Amino acid sequence: MASNTAAVAPLRAQQVALQNAYSRLQAELGELQQLDAALASNEQVLKAAMIEADRVMEDARRRKVPDVDDVLVAPTVVGGQLYTLAAEERGISDALFVLGRALDKGRVSTDVFVKVSRGHTARSHN
Repeated sequence: MASNTAAVAPLRAQQVALQNAYSRLQAELGELQQLDAALASNEQVLKAAMIEADRVMEDARRRKVPDVDDVLVAPTVVGGQLYTLAAEERGISDALFVLGRALDKGRVSTDVFVKVSRGHTARSHN
């Protein structure tokens, strides 16, 4: 009986340790289950987002590419006028540059250069 009584104390300590370990494992299991539920929810959200993204990309592939001039629209009428004027001015500058190079290389006579230059500068001042 004495040996049985002596064995009871370590067995009870072991039982308490096992119960504590079991409680910790139960708590960890609950946390893992919550994490699993959150991951499953996130996975569903991600799958739905990917399906939507695939749909949008397929829709974009089927559409005709818009003309650049249709996309670049000024927000106001005055803005559109300024955009047009700036584009015309840039075109005139480019034309004068090319005419100047042609004059330098002898491909255009001085008379033609002056006539064309005056015509462009007169239009840009109107």
